[in-house]
Amino acid sequence: MEVKAILEEVKAVVGIYGEVKIEIKPYKTRGASIDLRRRVLTINSHLLDLGEDVVKYLVLHELVHLKLQTRHHDVEFQALMRQYAKVLGIDLAECQHKIVRRLLE
Repeated sequence: MEVKAILEEVKAVVGIYGEVKIEIKPYKTRGASIDLRRRVLTINSHLLDLGEDVVKYLVLHELVHLKLQTRHHDVEFQALMRQYAKVLGIDLAECQHKIVRRLLE
């Protein structure tokens, strides 16, 4: 599945409406980021080959930040990540492990 299709799938699950732009850039130390004001989600190009679940995880993580309008990983953020990951069939720990391993290479 291509990244834009994944974005649309995850937006529907999270309940994000309106346009969210997506950019692909070669970050060295981060998996993804989102500009909350401009609604631009940027994914690390070095992680795209880790599989669809990892891309879904990265998109989900940033869209939860957008939904909550915060950069924090508080209790509400963690609860929403678990809730939406279950719906999407994503293993959070496995995806995090793959991302960290790649970033440390």
